[in-house]
Amino acid sequence: YMEATWAMEKMEDDGGHVQLAYWEHLARKASVTTNLDPANLQALTAALQKKRVTAAIEALDRMEYAIASGCDSAETQRYLRYCILQAVIARLTADNCPSDYVEEAIRFDPTDPSSFSTGLHDLITRYCALRTRESHFEKAVAYIDAHYNQYDLSLEEVADYVNLSKNYLSNLFRTQLGVKYMEYITALRMSKVQTLLIETDLPIGEVFRMAG
Repeated sequence: YMEATWAMEKMEDDGGHVQLAYWEHLARKASVTTNLDPANLQALTAALQKKRVTAAIEALDRMEYAIASGCDSAETQRYLRYCILQAVIARLTADNCPSDYVEEAIRFDPTDPSSFSTGLHDLITRYCALRTRESHFEKAVAYIDAHYNQYDLSLEEVADYVNLSKNYLSNLFRTQLGVKYMEYITALRMSKVQTLLIETDLPIGEVFRMAG
């Protein structure tokens, strides 16, 4: 509507002989507006869901370029940035990300192209990094749960399996669970011992062997 109003005003100012040119101009603008959501927004949200920061940033850059080069109206640009922001917030919410990420996104100003772009780029980068760390940690815990009965299961082995450094994985245990690696695996083994003692008639030696 805003682009149509702008085109009509220009036709009245410049005369009817430019009518065709301005309606072609309007059609190009409308194409940018209507094609933004299904193509690029889908690419952005899909990349966020898969934690692919490069693909997400590339999709965002394509949309920002389309908005800057295809829309003369500041209000239309603001509206399209708002659409991008809403899609990002919806994806973050669906992924149950920490609330501070959503709260930060809500504060972005779609009327300021520079700060909007910088802020959203930074948020996407940090969000994907966070989810990647969580994915690695979940994989590490799953590996421990499957191999806890190996008495020599070390932090180094688990770190190698998930392709992280030993120190980094150790820090993840502290930040994610509030315990050290050895505290976690010891508690897991003791829980398995308790279960086996209650539910089976196995000798104590065999129970401890099976629990690692």
